[in-house]
Amino acid sequence: RLMGDWRKGEEIFTDPRRGNCYACHSGDPQEVAYGTVGPDLRGYGVRGTDEAVQRFVYEVVYNAWAYFPCSLMYRGGVNGYFTPEEAAHIVAFLLHPDSPVNRDLRR
Repeated sequence: RLMGDWRKGEEIFTDPRRGNCYACHSGDPQEVAYGTVGPDLRGYGVRGTDEAVQRFVYEVVYNAWAYFPCSLMYRGGVNGYFTPEEAAHIVAFLLHPDSPVNRDLRR
């Protein structure tokens, strides 16, 4: 599966020992502390949830260098910070319409 449980993805996204994604990205619009090195991920789910989108996001989360060889983003899955299943949870956090990342899109 390429998309897991967004609630579990949120836990990994915010964990400084695993995802630590807020060090570089914005995500939940309610979060006030985040880095600006990486792109703003608020509303990321506008891309949809079809399989091609899920696969792309999964690959970038698991091994960013596969698509962006000069990226500053570390290879979280490849380096063992999270498992393939946990990468799928992060994908859900970024894409699922009920995730805080996308909640403001539902109007």
